[in-house]
Amino acid sequence: MELGWNAGDNPKALKLLEECGWKISAGGSPDVTVSGHAGGGWEVAAAGGSKVCGTIAETMAYVNEDLLQGQAAPPSTGGVPDLDSFEGCMVGIAVGDMVGLGVENFDKPTCTVYTSDLRPEGGLTKTMGPWELAAKQGLAAKNKEDGKPADDGFVPATPTDKGSLRFPYGQISDDTQCSRELADSIIAAGRFSVQSFTDKLVELHSTVGVIGQGPTSRATLDSLQEGASWFEGSDAKPDALTNGSIMRVGPIGLLAWRDPTSQAAWANGVLSSHVTHQAPLCKEACAALGVAVAAALNAKVNGTDPVPTVLDALEHSCPYTDYRAMLSAMLEAGPELQPAVDAMHAVVPQSDLFKTQVRAAYLLSNESIV
Repeated sequence: MELGWNAGDNPKALKLLEECGWKISAGGSPDVTVSGHAGGGWEVAAAGGSKVCGTIAETMAYVNEDLLQGQAAPPSTGGVPDLDSFEGCMVGIAVGDMVGLGVENFDKPTCTVYTSDLRPEGGLTKTMGPWELAAKQGLAAKNKEDGKPADDGFVPATPTDKGSLRFPYGQISDDTQCSRELADSIIAAGRFSVQSFTDKLVELHSTVGVIGQGPTSRATLDSLQEGASWFEGSDAKPDALTNGSIMRVGPIGLLAWRDPTSQAAWANGVLSSHVTHQAPLCKEACAALGVAVAAALNAKVNGTDPVPTVLDALEHSCPYTDYRAMLSAMLEAGPELQPAVDAMHAVVPQSDLFKTQVRAAYLLSNESIV
C-alpha cells in the first residue's frame, strides 16, 4: 500500500514504515496520508475517515495495525487449523528452548556431541540443566589444579539451587517466556498490538524477571520500564545484532495463517521485533520467520506442499533477501563453516559487521540443533 507523508522530517518513522512494507509517496493518491495536525500530533487519513494521534508511537501503531489488520483476509479453501497445530508450535518452542539451554553459547563441537547423545531412544534424559556444562568445566579446571577427579564435588541442579546452576532440569528461558507473552498479548487485544505486547514484556521484566535475558533486551526493557514508548525503547541499543526477538515470533505466524503474504503479516513481525531489537536485520529476520510459520500452517490446512509454499511466500513478502537462493546455497554447502558462510554471502551481500555476526552464529551455537 502507498502512504503519503506530510508530517515533517522524521527519518526513523519513515524507515519503520518502509520496513513494514509501505511505499512512501510524495504525491498522487496514496491509500493513507499522514500529516501534522494544527492542534498538535499527527492526523492519519484513509478511505474510512481520519484520526488524530497524539504521539508518533500512536501514529505508527494506528497505521500499521488498525489500517493494515482491518483488511479482510482471503477465505480458506481447506477449513481452519486444528488446535494441535497451535499447541505444537508453542510446545515446540518450549522443548527446543529447554534442550538447547544446557549448551547455550558453547562452541559447535561441544553442541554436536551434546545433540548426538540426545538422538538415541531415551536421549532426552541426558539433557543438562541450564549452564550445567559451564559449571562442570569450571569445576574440572579447579579440580585439575588441586589434583582431584574432574567431577569431584559436582552437584546437579535442583529446584531450590541458588548456586551457579540456578535452575533445574527442564528449565525454559526467555525464548519461551516471551513467546507466551506475545501469544497472551494477541489474545488480550484480539489481534497483534505492539502496545499490548510491550506492556506484557515490561510486566514480565519488572515482576518475575526474564530468564537468561540478553543485553539488548535488558537495556531496552529497562528503558521501557522507565517510561519510553515502544517506538523509542530499543534506542537503548539501536545497532545490536543479537536477536532474541526472533525466538519469540511464532505466534505472529499462527495469527497470519489465512494470508501469509499480506502486508499485515510482514508488518506484525517487524513491529514485534522493533520493541526490543530495532536493527534492520533483526526486524527482517523476525518478519521472514513469521511469514514462514504462517505459510507452513496455511499449507497444512489447504493440503499443499509446505516447502514451496513457504519459499513462495518469502519470495513474495521479503524485499531484501532472496531466501530461496540463500537456503538452497546453504544446503548445498554442507555442514562445514566456511563454505556455508561463503554461500550465504554470495546471495546476501552485507556489511563486515553482518559477516562477523554470521560467523559467530556458526561458531557459538546459540541453541543446539536437534
